[in-house]
Amino acid sequence: QDKTSGTATTPSTANATGVSWWPRQATGFTLSSNICFNVLTTADIAANVLRAAPFWVPETLTLDRIGIRITGAGAGGAACRVGLYRDNGNNYPDALVGEAAATVDGTSVSVQLLTVAYQLIRGLYWLVMNGNDATMDISSPGTAGKMFFLKNNETTGGAGWTVALAYGAFPAQFPTGGTDSGDVAYPFYRILSYP
Repeated sequence: QDKTSGTATTPSTANATGVSWWPRQATGFTLSSNICFNVLTTADIAANVLRAAPFWVPETLTLDRIGIRITGAGAGGAACRVGLYRDNGNNYPDALVGEAAATVDGTSVSVQLLTVAYQLIRGLYWLVMNGNDATMDISSPGTAGKMFFLKNNETTGGAGWTVALAYGAFPAQFPTGGTDSGDVAYPFYRILSYP
C-alpha cells in the first residue's frame, strides 16, 4: 500500500522488486542517488566508456534536470554527455529515455545539471555518462563501491555498468556485454513535479 496516498500500488511489471513504498522526494532541489552505495570517492575516467548508475523512481514524476559532479578538471575541451535509460527488468540498462541536449563542461569543478523533460513511471532507471577526456575526475562509488543487487553474494559486485562506446550520441538501446563496475558517475537530478 502507498502510505502517501493510502491507495494500493502495483509494482512495475518490468521492475517488480517488492518495494511498495518509498518516501517522496522534494521537488525543486538538487538530489543525489536515492540508492545507497557503500562508499563515495573521486574516480579518474577513461574516455569513450558508457557508464550507467542506478536510481529508483518510486512513483510517476517529471525530471527537469540530470547531471554529474566533476571533481577534477579535465583538459581544454573536456566534456561529458549525460542521459537516461530504462531498466530491462533484470538490473541492466535497456531503452534510451533521452539524452540532455547540452554537455557537461569537464573543465569546471562542480555539480552540473543539464535541462531535460522526462516523465518517468515507477521503476529502476540508469543515469549514463560518457566523456571525451581521460584527465577529468568524477564523483563516483569507485572500485570499492558495490550494489549487491548486481550480484548474488556480498563480496563481489559493482555500483553500475560500463561498456566501451565512442564519444557521441547515445544509442537507442544500451549495448550488451557490459561489465559491472564501481567506476560510474554518481547521479544527480531534480524533480520538477508529481502528477
